[in-house]
Amino acid sequence: MDETTIFLSYAWTDGTEIAMRLRADLNKRGYQIWRDREQILAGDQFIEKICTGIRNSKLMIALMTPSSVRLSGDPANQTKTDSVCLNEIQEAHFRARIPIIPVMARKCEEPFAINTLDYVDITRFPDDGQAWADGIDRIVKRIQSILAGEPVPTRFRPATLDLLDETFERFLGELREGFCGRQWIFGEVNAWLKKNSPAVLVITGAPGSGKSAVAAELVYRNSDNQVLAYHVCKADRPITVDPAAFVRNISDMIASRVDEYRITLDDPHMRDFFGNADKEPGAAFEYAVLKPLSRIARERTCFILIDALDEALAFSGKTNIPELLASSISHPSTSGLSTSLLPTWLRVVVTCRPGEADKLMDRPWSSKIEIRGERNRDDVREYLDLRLKDPALETTLAEAGKKAEEIAGWVRGLDAGNDESNFLFVKLLLNEIQARPKDQLSRNELPRELDALYESWLGRFFQGIGSEQREEIRRLLGIVIAAAESLTRQQIVQATGTNSSELLDKLLQNLAAYLPESNGYIRVFHKTFAEWQIGRA
Repeated sequence: MDETTIFLSYAWTDGTEIAMRLRADLNKRGYQIWRDREQILAGDQFIEKICTGIRNSKLMIALMTPSSVRLSGDPANQTKTDSVCLNEIQEAHFRARIPIIPVMARKCEEPFAINTLDYVDITRFPDDGQAWADGIDRIVKRIQSILAGEPVPTRFRPATLDLLDETFERFLGELREGFCGRQWIFGEVNAWLKKNSPAVLVITGAPGSGKSAVAAELVYRNSDNQVLAYHVCKADRPITVDPAAFVRNISDMIASRVDEYRITLDDPHMRDFFGNADKEPGAAFEYAVLKPLSRIARERTCFILIDALDEALAFSGKTNIPELLASSISHPSTSGLSTSLLPTWLRVVVTCRPGEADKLMDRPWSSKIEIRGERNRDDVREYLDLRLKDPALETTLAEAGKKAEEIAGWVRGLDAGNDESNFLFVKLLLNEIQARPKDQLSRNELPRELDALYESWLGRFFQGIGSEQREEIRRLLGIVIAAAESLTRQQIVQATGTNSSELLDKLLQNLAAYLPESNGYIRVFHKTFAEWQIGRA
């Protein structure tokens, strides 16, 4: 294959004419263009050929038109399916990792996966022949610079935001791998958006319940283009939990999707607010994001999504992201009453574990979706069945003399032994089986990845906590783990011998992700966590 082969991604419905003309012009310049209509023959495996074509190409040109970015949830989408082009972009960006040149052929919303890239605009074609020629020249220059080893140009944005891209790329790519089920969650999100609902929707669940995967899928689907911006908090990436970076990132994403807002950023006063955001992130969020948006009229309800809000508590400055968010939604007014700074058409979706952040969001202005119960168990089993149908895993099991049905029964048995199903446990267990297919794993053997993960979680939890409180937490964990059954608060008080219900309440609130309370009883969120703790003792 020619080393200058370029994969051309386009929609047949409204992009074929432009794609054919673009291919012809680039062929004249000496470039080999991979286009599905010429490369895929009758009887070929369509998806396999597409993926091979992407992996064997030096770069991709993503020809953006309304059909190329259509999503199954769009009301106007009669096919009720996602555009194949979106999958091609995902494959190129997150798996093949080849450069992508976005080309805006007909006005549409850019996919979040590439919305920071600077696109080439040829929307005036075919009305303006010179605009087309200029567009081809810009595309060729872009190709030449990429082949020379230069990165794809991005839109002008604060340099600090580039540091967020790696975290956000994993969010949109890796976390969606093997996604299935959760339709009940998306149904509840859609109902919340359509009704006169509270301004904030909290999606909560135990560690490993798949909250971030749901958030990533919400951003990817972006039904009716209602996701205006998103932010991912990671406690081990300080830039992601910095309120100033959060404000700048939200502003940058909104500016890329709302022209009326982008124009306001030219105001010197706005630039001053962002310049001072490190000292006053609240003022920047209020005066440079929310108030300008309040002056913009929009027909449909949109939302900002924040994933893993609980991890933002790792920020050690004066005001963290959860506090910033809460103060913006419940803001003191001159009348003495609290009012929301959010425009009437703007809402917020957050994901977080039970605990302090969840408690901060538990106000009259919020609704909650809890990932738990039989619907969650059904989703986990659907994921298990999907993973076991993966050709690579099927082949590995067959070579080891094992059957998928036997593995499914064994994993379901382990899952049923817990009060709540857990996506992460099943995922890591299947990863372990795939890595060690010939080994006979015991019922009490933890996936090796899980051991490191629990160590990381608790290490983050203990960060900044004094030695005395650490001992109290370890003692409380030990009592609940050692108990054969769930315990009431009174039983824990008696077992710990504490005289302070206030101290116990605080400890249980901080440990709510690991020791959830249901119907007055407290238990370990998953048996593997208890087994891991016992193994460390």
